[in-house]
Amino acid sequence: MGGIITNLSGRTSLTPSIISNFPKSFSSPIASIAPDIILDEIAETLSQGQRMELRGFGSFSSKVRIARLGRNPRTGEAVKVPPKRHMHFRASRQLLERLNRPTTPG
Repeated sequence: MGGIITNLSGRTSLTPSIISNFPKSFSSPIASIAPDIILDEIAETLSQGQRMELRGFGSFSSKVRIARLGRNPRTGEAVKVPPKRHMHFRASRQLLERLNRPTTPG
């Protein structure tokens, strides 16, 4: 495990949530490493150039940015920018509906 989410502030709040939602399935030690396992699997899948979908949440994929000619903003000199892969996330319809749900003022 690479510990991909060690700097994520919500990581510690996931463990009690996992334990309370699945009390018979997960013990505390297992629940504390579950977020790491899930996100490491997503990272590994993306690094292999594959797509990962989490139903009801969204899908992750990696896309390739082609090599191009850029400019140094300080000097204006032309600079070759090599091709790069970047991660793309597309939220599911269910997640978007939940995010845009009207809230009551209060």
